[in-house]
Amino acid sequence: MDIIKIIDNYKNLSGYKIAQIYKDKMISYSELISKSDALACYLIEKFGRDKTPIVIYGHKEFEMIISFLACMKSGHPYIPVDDSQPYERVKSIVQNSKTKLIINNSKLSCSFDEVIEIKKEELNKIIHNYEGIIPDESHHLKDNDTIYIIYTSGSTGIPKGVEISLSSLKYFLKWCIKLYNKYLSEDKIFLNQISYSFDVSVMNIFSALILGKTLFTVDNEMLSNYRKLFHYFKESNLSTWISTPSTIEIFLNDENFNEKLFPKLELVILAGEPLTKQCVANIYNRFPNVKVINGYGPTEATILSTYIEITKEMLNKEESLPIGHPLEDSKILIKDDKGDILEEGRKGEICIQGKNVGKGYYLNETATKEVFVDEYIDSEKSRSYKTGDIGFIKNGIIYYCGRKDFQIKLNGNRIELEDIESNLKKITLIKNAVVVLHKVKNENQYLCAFVMLEDINRINDKKVILEIKKELKEYVPNYMIPKKIVLKESFPININGKIDRKLLLQELENKCEDVKCGK
Repeated sequence: MDIIKIIDNYKNLSGYKIAQIYKDKMISYSELISKSDALACYLIEKFGRDKTPIVIYGHKEFEMIISFLACMKSGHPYIPVDDSQPYERVKSIVQNSKTKLIINNSKLSCSFDEVIEIKKEELNKIIHNYEGIIPDESHHLKDNDTIYIIYTSGSTGIPKGVEISLSSLKYFLKWCIKLYNKYLSEDKIFLNQISYSFDVSVMNIFSALILGKTLFTVDNEMLSNYRKLFHYFKESNLSTWISTPSTIEIFLNDENFNEKLFPKLELVILAGEPLTKQCVANIYNRFPNVKVINGYGPTEATILSTYIEITKEMLNKEESLPIGHPLEDSKILIKDDKGDILEEGRKGEICIQGKNVGKGYYLNETATKEVFVDEYIDSEKSRSYKTGDIGFIKNGIIYYCGRKDFQIKLNGNRIELEDIESNLKKITLIKNAVVVLHKVKNENQYLCAFVMLEDINRINDKKVILEIKKELKEYVPNYMIPKKIVLKESFPININGKIDRKLLLQELENKCEDVKCGK
């Protein structure tokens, strides 16, 4: 598979076919390809064979994907940075990556010492000046080259750049094509609402482009105005929805989010967080004819590493929903703390092995060696990644149980926070739940549960908390019962579309400070 050649062919075959729709504007494949060619020629003239990564800054502008393709054609890894990210985080990424160039597609400033910044106006001039010139194919990224670097949160507070090779992305996209051919009809419109700083966006972008289909784009501003957004959605003819469970649950809160809004919706792919049976049940209630895929995979292993179709029958049979089977030609192993493979049914660390595993953390050999290992599959050398996730295999199907770093010790008892969350979600009153460990200065630490109720009208009913604690005791021992339960109308969502646990914890700490100050 030659990603660039496949996409470039649509310039001739589908010159007027729409590649991306954004608000009231659209860009054709012909324009997308021509502009990426022009920008690539400039980058080759400016940097030659230098393969230093380039930061692409912005949100959902057409120039973002133009820049991604231009980087591929000129031999540079691209680093997508959403303009909603805090300045200090952007600064850390720029410094860590040692980039020489920032292509700024945003109205916001992204200027740093000793780094060239090309703003949108200048970018348009460059594209105009190099219009009609096609870059030499010898500059295109090769299979072993890094295609993108996605920065994820690091335990030290400094983000780590995950390097994914072109060959790993090709491997993943081959699986995507098989999936879409199985579940989708010919007319494919892909939702493009995920931040480009989150690797699932890569699945949206390149799946659509290599199939010659259209990306229907939604930005953060639209997400804040549902009335306008739903009107916009009516024009979409959307066939594929890809998001985190938290994102689709927000939409499901509105009764207008249903089959009438998306009459052509065929496939819903959910990843990035544990998927609940209630969420899937709500989807099937609103969209009876769709197929729901539960996907799992860390950024370090090229977007998704396992998948499974969640059928309506599984909602009644399964205690918790599985994350499924590994992609073809890859393996999922469950290992103990010593690195030994555990037999089926035993919990351990999920380890991913195969062509989808990334190269490591950019310019961070120490962190890379901690979790990336070269092993052998059937006498063939293969890359392996230790996820830090806990899981087990039952009847050949993989189940996710939580994060190793969500395991805590409280009063001598080892507790998995996601175990408590999972049991809270069994309670009929509860729509969603997040459990955190709150450490109070000079005081004991305690468990706090943030809970969204099915019946929002009971949010001020103090009896609800007693009912929750009483029912939770049927599932977990006393030491796992949260000391504090906070009822919430909704949960904050971070840039990646996941529940923002840090913000919930900060909210709790702020309340404690207010109490101390007598507010």
